[in-house]
Amino acid sequence: MLVDGWGHSKGGVAGSFVMDGGLGIAACLLLGFLLYRLPGTAFSSEVSAARPLEPLPQQD
Repeated sequence: MLVDGWGHSKGGVAGSFVMDGGLGIAACLLLGFLLYRLPGTAFSSEVSAARPLEPLPQQD
């Protein structure tokens, strides 16, 4: 909120929106980097939940 208020004082509502958007983008990039650095194969196991061209068997 401090940075958002600083942006509002410098550029009004537009400055507030710019600071809010910039902080959101920075937080997403940081979280993405941290998830990328996780050890293991949780995000790269290449095991799909269902095969794309095979329909699931119908159960009666």
